[in-house]
Amino acid sequence: MDRQAGGRMIINPDKCFVFIHIPKCAGTSLRSALQPVASAAPNGQGAVPISRAVNANTKHESFLEFHAAFQQRTGLGLEALANYKFIAFSRHPFARFCSLHAYLLKTHANIYPDVPQGVDDFVVEFCRGEKAYLQKIRSLKTQFSFVEGVPPENLVLGKTEDIGRDFEMLAEMFQLTAKLEHLNASRSLYQEQSPLSPSSKRLLEEKYRQDFAYLGYQP
Repeated sequence: MDRQAGGRMIINPDKCFVFIHIPKCAGTSLRSALQPVASAAPNGQGAVPISRAVNANTKHESFLEFHAAFQQRTGLGLEALANYKFIAFSRHPFARFCSLHAYLLKTHANIYPDVPQGVDDFVVEFCRGEKAYLQKIRSLKTQFSFVEGVPPENLVLGKTEDIGRDFEMLAEMFQLTAKLEHLNASRSLYQEQSPLSPSSKRLLEEKYRQDFAYLGYQP
C-alpha cells in the first residue's frame, strides 16, 4: 500500500499530461484506460527525456514528490512541465476510508494483521495514530496531499462518483480513444452503504477536513 509497492506513474509526453493516482479512487480502472496511451519504455533506449521522470516506484507518487525529483531524474528544468496537465480523481472521504478498510482485510491481512475487523474500531485506531503500521499505508493520507502544489490551471480533477461523465470529458479534452472497460462496484456513494457510526463520521470529518474543504464533499 505504500509507494514501494511498485508500478509507474503514467505520463504522456505527446498529450502533455501526468496521471496522479490517488489510492482508493478508482485508480485501477483509470490506469487500465490510460496505460495504453502512456509513454512507451519510459527509461529505455531512445526514451523521451521527460518520460524518465517516472520509474517503477512512482505509482502513487504525489505531485510534490514528482516535482522534487523531476530535475534529477530527467536532467530537464522544471519549465519542461509548464504545459503539462495533472489528472487526478477524488472520492468521498468516508467511502474511500471504508473501501480501504475492506481492501486491507481482504487482501492485506497478512501484511497488516493489526487492522481491526470493525471499521469503527479502525477509525478510532487511525485517529489515535499510535500504531506504527498506520504510517506505512499511503491510502490513509489526505487526497489533497497528492495534488498539493499543482497550479490550479494545470489540475484536471474528476470525481469517482461521476467517473463515466468525467472520464468522457477527459478523453475529449486530450483527444484520447481510451475507454473505461471496468468499474469497481465499491465506488458507490458512501451514503448508500456506509457502515460508519455517527461518531466515526465526526472523527473522519475532522481528520479529513482539508479534503472536504478542497474537494467540495459534504460529510
